[in-house]
Amino acid sequence: MPALLSKIFSEVNLGTLFKIPVKLNWSFFLLIILSLITSGPSDAFTVTLTLFSVLGHELSHSLVAKKLGIEVKEITLYYFGGIASINLKDNSSSHDELSVAMAGPIFSILLGLLLLSVKLTPFVFPAIVPMLGLINLVIGFGNLMPIFPLDGGRILRSLLKMKWGYIQATKASLIVARVLGFILLANAIIFVHQLIIIAAIINILTFAESIRFKSETLLPEEKRKINYPSNPESSVIPSPQEVGHENK
Repeated sequence: MPALLSKIFSEVNLGTLFKIPVKLNWSFFLLIILSLITSGPSDAFTVTLTLFSVLGHELSHSLVAKKLGIEVKEITLYYFGGIASINLKDNSSSHDELSVAMAGPIFSILLGLLLLSVKLTPFVFPAIVPMLGLINLVIGFGNLMPIFPLDGGRILRSLLKMKWGYIQATKASLIVARVLGFILLANAIIFVHQLIIIAAIINILTFAESIRFKSETLLPEEKRKINYPSNPESSVIPSPQEVGHENK
């Protein structure tokens, strides 16, 4: 059983982009299989194309970080989204964290608007093109929710950090994240059942971030600055059904 679990949660190396290793977690194939079972080949194909949108989102974070001289370890794509492992230390400037955090949503929103704009042209495009536009808008605006560790939570922390410093800003951001995460999960359970899995994952990520932060604050400041682990910039993949629900 442990060997089976390790295979399920292992990763496939897809290669490198701009000298950044890109990996695909095996759990992504579970999403493909689930889409095939519940909705058929068309949705499974849409989910597969969405993978490239998520990769672009995470690559945007990573390229801005590299431009600022910040180490980027890798990009990993999961069934719930992607994570760019970026070594933002607690003594990194607020401007740097803000720039890195905003890069992903800006890319997704601009790509979404571009793909949706094909409806305004006299040319005929496959229906999947505007669908991908909607998905990218959901990825972009969804990640702007001020729920740590989503991009919006990191944007909030970077703004608070300008006045309060790293520790107080992170504490405040985590409080906001826990409250909004609970509200999101409650609404998903009561009203929008399609969002339950994503809401649960967001709450789990927030809980994990809280534990990581608490363990770090026990270290002396000089060690935190040196040994600060990679901060994942997260984006969540919405399913095509969720996009359809949002736009009814």
